Amino acid sequence: MKQAAELFRHLSFASNNKVEFFSCINKLKKLFPPVLAKGVKSAYIKDDTLFFILENKTLEFEANYKLNSLTPILKEYCRMDPQCQSLMFSKIKAYSRAEPPKHEVKTTFLEKERSNGDFENNFTNETLREKLETIREQIKKNASKA
Repeated sequence: MKQAAELFRHLSFASNNKVEFFSCINKLKKLFPPVLAKGVKSAYIKDDTLFFILENKTLEFEANYKLNSLTPILKEYCRMDPQCQSLMFSKIKAYSRAEPPKHEVKTTFLEKERSNGDFENNFTNETLREKLETIREQIKKNASKA
């Protein structure tokens, strides 16, 4: 069985531009400070600028501060590494995407409860019997509200 790193090397020989790009980005991330390297979600190049997408705003401020001094070093590294020579950029910027907070959906009953909870519980299995009883309690509670 081949290891993941070995499979990745085999894929990168196939001159796939995306694979080469992300392998170069991973090499550049290794040059970052550890806290900053862990916070990088993704990267892309647009208009001769290398953009890094980070996890949060704090990392964004830290990255923009540190990447100003690291830009010449990273550009020189890309010129020297034979696999990363196709990675051309003049500026580096970092930003974070604001993700909306996840809200829990609250359900409300739009109709009146038509049942009053009067039915037989014929289950012999104890877990099923208990579940049906909890359902009966919910029905009775909702019937009293209506």
